[in-house]
Amino acid sequence: MPNQEMMRRTFSLMEEAGKKGNRPFGALLYNEKTGEIIGETGNRSTEESDPTAHAEVSVIRDYCKTHPGEKLEHLTLYSSCEPCAMCACAMVYAGVGELVYGMTLEDAVELFGPNITLSCSDVFASSFHRIKVTSGFLRDEARAKAAWMLEEFDIITHEATK
Repeated sequence: MPNQEMMRRTFSLMEEAGKKGNRPFGALLYNEKTGEIIGETGNRSTEESDPTAHAEVSVIRDYCKTHPGEKLEHLTLYSSCEPCAMCACAMVYAGVGELVYGMTLEDAVELFGPNITLSCSDVFASSFHRIKVTSGFLRDEARAKAAWMLEEFDIITHEATK
């Protein structure tokens, strides 16, 4: 059963990321057995000048630096938004056991502009590693938080290119 407190924590991480000029996304790794948050971060792409520093990739990188060679099958990754294809691939290679996310990619495109819309479920279905997925958990709350942040902070959105 997904944990509302963990999902709401990703919303706080969204806000922290947005205040730093990043697009507002947050993710954390949670150990269901111990009830412990193992790592957490917001999107760091703008502040680190690294287009791959999405919240999901960053929290996985941070964990793997301190736990080299360890698979993450015992951990749940909570994300404020459905992970993009890059983040979904990182989850597969890291061996994440479960994913719980709020907003969908369609919500993100509506709020932040065009993006790659290959769903994480499609990535997982094409992979060698199966990840349990809970989609749209507290979705309306996640969307409302993201929409509010777009009004409150100077957040970069994508423009369609021809």
